[in-house]
Amino acid sequence: LREATAVSARVPLEIMELAVSALTVSLTLRQKGNRNLLSDVDCGENFLVSGARSAKINVEVNLPYLKDEGIKNEFTEKINQLGKNINEGVL
Repeated sequence: LREATAVSARVPLEIMELAVSALTVSLTLRQKGNRNLLSDVDCGENFLVSGARSAKINVEVNLPYLKDEGIKNEFTEKINQLGKNINEGVL
C-alpha cells in the first residue's frame, strides 16, 4: 500500500514534468513557428498549463499519505518548482 501511494503521487508528478517540458517547446514554436498558427500554440499552452496544475493537485492530495519523508520532501520541492515555472512564466 505504501508503494502504491508513492506511485499515486509519482505518476501525476511525471505528467507535470512532461507538461512543463512541452511548454518550453511552445516557446520555440512561438518564436520561430508560423505566425498564422499562434492561436493553436496558445490553445496548446492552455491545455498544458491546465494539465500541469491538475497533476499538481493530484500530487498534493497524495503527499499526506506518504510515510517516507525524503520522498515527500522531494515531491514537494519538485511540484513547487514546476508550479513556480508555470506561474511566473519562466518557461
